[in-house]
Amino acid sequence: MTWGWSVVRAPAARTEEGILANATLGLTTAVNSKFRVRAEYVHSNKDTGNLNTWGAWQYFTVSR
Repeated sequence: MTWGWSVVRAPAARTEEGILANATLGLTTAVNSKFRVRAEYVHSNKDTGNLNTWGAWQYFTVSR
């Protein structure tokens, strides 16, 4: 089975505690739908000290 995944990107902000990003997903009409999320860091041209990295996928199904 092939899934058609949608991409939601959230801008990151530098805080005193580190890097913070969040995204709000409206799931009120998504009962029984399957989703996956992961964190991703893509360095900018100015960032010469870090590499791109990705977290593990977290899979979930929306239920009531």
